[in-house]
Amino acid sequence: MRWLIAIALLFALSGAAQAADEAKTFEILAYIVQCESGGKHDNIWGKHGEYGWFQFKEKSFYFLANKMKLKGMQWKNKHHQYIIAKWGIENGYSNWWTCAKNL
Repeated sequence: MRWLIAIALLFALSGAAQAADEAKTFEILAYIVQCESGGKHDNIWGKHGEYGWFQFKEKSFYFLANKMKLKGMQWKNKHHQYIIAKWGIENGYSNWWTCAKNL
């Protein structure tokens, strides 16, 4: 019976750790959006052709989309930018955003 309690505790702790990781990722994403684009998406262009919430360059956006093996993603779609940026942050690409370097 003790082993069942131990297993349940391990699952609970791993769930809490995962929730903490998700919260940290969301915090980073929110910071990047605010820093890069002021929280705006439509018609927000950077100095070098970056666009939207996350100020993705078109080439960078599609590079990460291809890494994720996602088809049909659209560079100027803010929801798609979020999906790609979240994966990028979770997979070691956070240094692609100038603002993330301030974290």
